[in-house]
Amino acid sequence: MLFGVLVTRAGLAIAAPSEPCEPSEPSADADAPVQIDAAVVRVEGLDAEALEAELQLRSPERELCDKAREAAAGGRTFAFVDVRVEDGGDVSLAIVVSDGRAYFRTVGQAKAGGAPVRVVGASLDNLLAAIEESRVEPDAVDVPLPEEPEHVFERLPEFDDDERDDLEPEVPPPPAPKWSMFFDVGPALTLAIGPPSPAGLASIGGQAMVDVRHTQGGMITVAVRGGGREVDGFVAGRARISAGGGFARCFGSFDLTAAVLVDVEPLWVRAQGSRTSILRPDGEQRDAVWSLGGHARIGAAWVPRIATLENEGAADRWVRLRLGPTVEVGGTGLATGGVARLQRPSDDGGATPVDLLRAGGLEVSVLLQLGIGLQLAP
Repeated sequence: MLFGVLVTRAGLAIAAPSEPCEPSEPSADADAPVQIDAAVVRVEGLDAEALEAELQLRSPERELCDKAREAAAGGRTFAFVDVRVEDGGDVSLAIVVSDGRAYFRTVGQAKAGGAPVRVVGASLDNLLAAIEESRVEPDAVDVPLPEEPEHVFERLPEFDDDERDDLEPEVPPPPAPKWSMFFDVGPALTLAIGPPSPAGLASIGGQAMVDVRHTQGGMITVAVRGGGREVDGFVAGRARISAGGGFARCFGSFDLTAAVLVDVEPLWVRAQGSRTSILRPDGEQRDAVWSLGGHARIGAAWVPRIATLENEGAADRWVRLRLGPTVEVGGTGLATGGVARLQRPSDDGGATPVDLLRAGGLEVSVLLQLGIGLQLAP
């Protein structure tokens, strides 16, 4: 479901189109689904910014439009929407689609009590979805389009109280999901920078990551990475486990994440197909050593909606693809102190060994993440 929304406050005029709006020609099949690509919304008696946030929460990809001619650009189907609080406390919804169909709903005071903006936002979003899918019959047809949103109620046919009661939904709108989960996998390349030597390519591998996100932006994230590098017949392996938190926000089909995580990373070395013992700085030999540290992560991704999960008695949930780069900057060190380095004796038999590879210290990683995300049931 794709349509744009602009919510304006009471009394703010919206510029009218340069020419009067006339209903567009209806499709050959009146019952065929139609996509409402844009909407111009006027609010009276409610918090306009809060209602805008509720609408964007349910369909964040909706394009914002502030004029009818913008909403109609390219011959798109669009809608005028009027939301107002009546004297008795009921909230009236009126929608006029650009093909001349009109719909009326009333959210009763009892149903709107306690959280009116949330309930009204859910009602409006559900009604637009029902119109797109032809699940509701129009209350009027061939309705002239208003030149400005303020005129919606003035130019639509009047209904008496009994008729409006008949149009009122039988049940309150279901709550919208507040949590979503993304699962990503992808290749990872790690570079060691700065001292101690040697700098350069430290590891090539892959990473799996799970993000659990709240609609307000908070995020919990865990990741597992495996990788390594072969140098002079030695293979240094690494397996990093990370957990942390951060912030995530979706802007239409663009997604931005930032997080800080703590890391635990075992390191080991293989030579000629078998595990080789590692000499720690304290002189003790082990099959593996452990590094501790942390990193900061920032990612950007394209997140188009690819499916919608319908739930009886609950709000529909989206499913999104996620594809984009991620950059990490962090550092680790051995639990006993220092940075792990792979060394071999010098060619001339000297006492100073030759550094082959470093695993730890300051590192930068570049990843390409591919995954899928879905809203969790409320």
